[in-house]
Amino acid sequence: MFSCVFIKAVPVLALTGTADKETQKVICEKLLMTHPITIFVSPNRTNLRFSVTKCKKDDMHVQLDWLVEMIKEQGVNVAKTLIFCNTLKEIAIVVDNLLVKLGDHAFYPSSSTEKKDLIIGIYHSTSWSESKERIMKSLREDGSKRIVVTTTALSMGVNFPNIRYIINWGPPRTLLDFH
Repeated sequence: MFSCVFIKAVPVLALTGTADKETQKVICEKLLMTHPITIFVSPNRTNLRFSVTKCKKDDMHVQLDWLVEMIKEQGVNVAKTLIFCNTLKEIAIVVDNLLVKLGDHAFYPSSSTEKKDLIIGIYHSTSWSESKERIMKSLREDGSKRIVVTTTALSMGVNFPNIRYIINWGPPRTLLDFH
């Protein structure tokens, strides 16, 4: 014989950042919460602006010219930017295009040609651990990596408060990738 005893006075805290109302209800039911106190904080941020540019695939790289010009003018002081790509192939295409357009401006100092001195970083799930840590440290602090071309692997549970621009290179494959 099997029996279960539930203690009513045990406090339980359940946190989520993405659950819709139906999912919240299921969570409360599964955790046997009879009168839960729900605290909701709106994800709306008045300081955020979104823009979408429709363009042909052949013209996509022109859409990064504003960023290239900003890097050329400001160098290592350019605002930190994440460029999210769906595939490793897209990452390679974007990085190659930026490197060609930037030339010496892709390095800090500009007289260097050392890989470690690139102000552009690449981050994806199969990046080497040392490379991932170096990029994350540079983003958290005021490091020299200013532009990171990445997959959604970088955004999983990570918060970088000083990112100025986020660019989605093409439409995300899923709504979750966009989020």
